[in-house]
Amino acid sequence: MAENKLTATQAFNTSADKVFAAWTDFEQLRQWWKPLGKTMTKMDQSEGSRDVAYHFSDRENSNDDMVVKSEYEKFEQGKHLLYSWNWYLNDAPVKDGLYKLDVEFRDTDGGSEISVTQSNESSEEGVHPHSQGWDDALKELKDFVEKD
Repeated sequence: MAENKLTATQAFNTSADKVFAAWTDFEQLRQWWKPLGKTMTKMDQSEGSRDVAYHFSDRENSNDDMVVKSEYEKFEQGKHLLYSWNWYLNDAPVKDGLYKLDVEFRDTDGGSEISVTQSNESSEEGVHPHSQGWDDALKELKDFVEKD
């Protein structure tokens, strides 16, 4: 598998801790993260577990249309997340759908910044749609954390 990387960054007018909470807390995450227009219906993670699964559907109370299964390699509260990322459709993994996400949160003068690096993208052609997806998601995150 060829390795391609993409990095998306976004500045915020709020603290890195607030952005981190919006990224990791189910109730906040489901309000802004809607890949392919789908709604997050649940997030499975046991206390102390490195595994997490995000379940999505077109409708709030229907069967899962897609699931993202992840395993944390690093979880540094308020600062850094490193984890695997694999999409599943109809309970089957997406071909070439295993990625590594490296997410850094840092305070800046007057706010904060997030940097998301996705690696192990299978093809150069696959980078652009993922890059656009991350840009859109980070704009939604910005709108969410700065709405108060």
